[in-house]
Amino acid sequence: MEQYRAVLRLKPDHLDANLNLGIALIGSRRVQEATNHLGAALRIKPDYARAQGAMGLALLELGDYAGA
Repeated sequence: MEQYRAVLRLKPDHLDANLNLGIALIGSRRVQEATNHLGAALRIKPDYARAQGAMGLALLELGDYAGA
């Protein structure tokens, strides 16, 4: 995860770093934090299916079934 954070310190709008950090955070059970990075990825590229799916999973984990 630290590699993704290092990239984001240099370039906060890096699509893949936000997506992959979000996915890693879900795996670490830090789901609320994950939604911040997944949301950033979706702001950069709203139609990115992989980011949409990861956000849906995160929202399910948070119990936000309507949002998912």
